[in-house]
Amino acid sequence: MLTIQQVVAGPQRSVLITSEGVFAWGNLEVLRTLPEGVDAAEVCAPDATRIGHRSFSQPVPQRLSPRGTRWEGLVDAGHSLLAWADGQAYAVAPQVRDAAGAVPRPLALGRQDAGVRRIWASEQQAYVQDREGALWGWSDAMPGAQRVQGLPSVRSVSVGMGHALALDARGQVWSWGANAAGQLGQGDLVQRSRAQRVVLPQGAAAVVAVAAGATHSLALDEKGRLWGWGSNHQGQLDQGLQAAYSPGPVRIAVPGRLSSLAAGLHFSAATTQGGQVLAWGWNGLGQLGQGDAAPRAGFHAVPGLAAVQQISVGGTHVLALERGGRCWAWGDNRHGACQGQDGAQAQSRPHALALHALNDLTETNAIAGTAKEAL
Repeated sequence: MLTIQQVVAGPQRSVLITSEGVFAWGNLEVLRTLPEGVDAAEVCAPDATRIGHRSFSQPVPQRLSPRGTRWEGLVDAGHSLLAWADGQAYAVAPQVRDAAGAVPRPLALGRQDAGVRRIWASEQQAYVQDREGALWGWSDAMPGAQRVQGLPSVRSVSVGMGHALALDARGQVWSWGANAAGQLGQGDLVQRSRAQRVVLPQGAAAVVAVAAGATHSLALDEKGRLWGWGSNHQGQLDQGLQAAYSPGPVRIAVPGRLSSLAAGLHFSAATTQGGQVLAWGWNGLGQLGQGDAAPRAGFHAVPGLAAVQQISVGGTHVLALERGGRCWAWGDNRHGACQGQDGAQAQSRPHALALHALNDLTETNAIAGTAKEAL
């Protein structure tokens, strides 16, 4: 029985890590040539539709990992997906090929002797934590991995458009990178290449989760209180602040006690301890899940969801996984990432994903071999 372990909303696609491998849809290039006499619709592998320069729309789930692959985790870095297993990092092109799937390629990160513990990424930058706890980063503008300076050993990282947040073992938040909207939380608009600690207001408890949006930042403390800083021009912090940005942390009076955070392009989302999803900020592609793409003030419970245990924000769309294994999507559908109606640019209400085809793909579209064998 196929079980879903993690949902990953990428910049233009959606990815599921399951007990039977990795499956994806959205901006994927399908190069598979089907055997003569096989109906593409029967194996859920039609040709991708070209919608722009190097962009595709593939709403049907595709197997993206060789049969037998057991990656420990995966993130979407835009031009490729980054995965890790057994201390090694891999890059996986968002392409599905004949008899080989998306063949993983080992990444040389500069500290191979230290191994890989975990990776975090956005379209602009990526970070890998080695087994010794050190954090290394790279981007298109920064060839080769470089160690992030001034940072203690961290337990989690969140990567925005040009900045990053880290959470250390003591529940302290660190930030570095771009800062034009105050997203570093240092009280100014000065960018920094060296990590510095974000000092929360007096009374804040140890932080348990952080989320870096495009130009804003969120932190959840162990008492369930939410803090934010950076851009607020779309109300992605709190429209009650009545300011375009906040260069320092401020308390956000969100309804309900939160359990997790996510942040995207000018909007924010969170799960409550009761399993609801809250969304607020920009709604231009229906990211708030309220049935329209009109501007909306305040915090909104996304209707139709129950017992949500995990959410993932991919810039302009959201994936949610319920405890029973049902998955939902809403927001940007221009690449079919939400499996919404054909031609609809936005899926403004939660859409239950059609995942029954995944069980068929494990049989009819299986690719032999493991990641190491493919290499």
